[in-house]
Amino acid sequence: MDLIPRSIARVGTLHPRQAISVPNSSDARVAVGDDGTEWVHKELMGVNQVLAEAVSFLLANRLDLPVPSGGVSRDSSGSPSWLSHLIHAPSHWQPSLFESIEDGPESMGTMYALDALVLNEDRHDGNVLLEHRGEGTRRPWYIDFANAHIGSPVGLLDDRDLVPDPRASHFRPAPLGDAVVRAATAAAHRAQALPTECLAADAHEACDAAACPDLENELLMVLRYRCSELGSILPQYLKALEACR
Repeated sequence: MDLIPRSIARVGTLHPRQAISVPNSSDARVAVGDDGTEWVHKELMGVNQVLAEAVSFLLANRLDLPVPSGGVSRDSSGSPSWLSHLIHAPSHWQPSLFESIEDGPESMGTMYALDALVLNEDRHDGNVLLEHRGEGTRRPWYIDFANAHIGSPVGLLDDRDLVPDPRASHFRPAPLGDAVVRAATAAAHRAQALPTECLAADAHEACDAAACPDLENELLMVLRYRCSELGSILPQYLKALEACR
């Protein structure tokens, strides 16, 4: 197992383009790197939000959840902001599209497991992007982990068994059929099996990207605990999601 299966890009010069307006989402704009890569750039972010994005991105790749490539950029003062590879002209999640999504049960179940792990209570229709692939199929991309509580590991240490409450974001969950629950449970098992050296590598990479090396030890402690206890946390979260349907 690679220590870091997909690292976070460090992007220097950015050339801003058009603003992006997405309901229930952070202000963002398209920006282009010197190599021509198009990014969605969220400039107004705190360190904890960048940390949440960074560690969630790394964990998503470990759990095989489709997320766009991620990166960070720093302003003149050294403060970081998060970059997400631009997905062109996507539609957004709605339950009626579930059957058209590639690997829908697998990816939705894995999303639920990751949201439970990082304590993401901000899942909503606007941050599940659906890229049109032709013949009526759509590829899902899961974005926007900035408000996940994992980005504030010191506070989470005092309440490390918290279960996300999905009610505030008004997310409309996919049907929690057997296939979705099996996929979520399998993703939780993969998280529980992650060795400490991989979690330590993710904690180091995320804290380096977010310019907060002082949080690395606390982040690792929270990751180790919540991964080990995800078998207990996830069923409670799935039950809460079912109550929202």
